[in-house]
Amino acid sequence: MLLVWIALQKNTRSTTKYINDSPAKNTRNATKLKGKYSEVCLCAIGMDANNGMFPLGIFIYKKENWDKFLSLLALELKKHALPLIIISDRQKGLKNVVVEHFPQCNQRFCFRHMFKNLTKYWRGEYIKGHCWAATSAYRVTEFMRCIEELDKTASGVRSYLMKDRTSLWSRSSFDRVSKCDHLTNNFTESFNNFIISTMDKPVCSMVTEVSFLLMKIMYERKLKSSK
Repeated sequence: MLLVWIALQKNTRSTTKYINDSPAKNTRNATKLKGKYSEVCLCAIGMDANNGMFPLGIFIYKKENWDKFLSLLALELKKHALPLIIISDRQKGLKNVVVEHFPQCNQRFCFRHMFKNLTKYWRGEYIKGHCWAATSAYRVTEFMRCIEELDKTASGVRSYLMKDRTSLWSRSSFDRVSKCDHLTNNFTESFNNFIISTMDKPVCSMVTEVSFLLMKIMYERKLKSSK
């Protein structure tokens, strides 16, 4: 795991720790902290073989800077033999930065965030049901059936969704090499809840507490797997 604190004041060194391990799926998320300087915490969360949350990197900085974070994270994650799957909620500027640092990755968008944006223009249980049925479908024929049903009641929904290629948000178009079929980055929200008690602490204290929380969860998993 990569844990980075880039100091808020100039001429202060950053603190960086590495542990070499990198599951094949990870997501990106940004959270504003509650401390004195209003820092931003960027995180990359992976999923292990048991579908458990596996933090890959945490980056605390004075503002949202995905380019700096991913440049550090790429040093470790590029050691992974197969292309990574990276899911994000489409933060501003993140899409191009991901391609720059991980050109071979399979990038996806969190459909929960896509649908939330869609509800600004179209609402209703019928649209919700068919949108989620379309993105969840494993076969192209089933995907097209759901999209065509949407066309009958809300013709603009189809063109709105198709602004992004289907390989970014529909299971039926996902890369067959990947064995990951997740459609959302909900486990980044789980991580935010996991560290929420540390968000109002000074940066040094927060980093220390998060380190202890992560050591605890890894130790508990080790004990569980040894039984």
